[in-house]
Amino acid sequence: MAEALDVAALLRDARAHAGLTQTELGGRTGIAQPNISAYESGRRTPTVRTLVALLDACDVELSWRSR
Repeated sequence: MAEALDVAALLRDARAHAGLTQTELGGRTGIAQPNISAYESGRRTPTVRTLVALLDACDVELSWRSR
């Protein structure tokens, strides 16, 4: 059975690892800071395209591995 992905924690960790504020991440992606805050708190879930854009801006690659 597949494990659930904690998108909020993934985004928070990736941004922290990149040393970026939410505002700086927003500047790199064109995504408004309040939306990034909502994603990181789990109040909203980004689309896969948005998630990939946010992670790319943090220099983190999202990959899928089948078992």
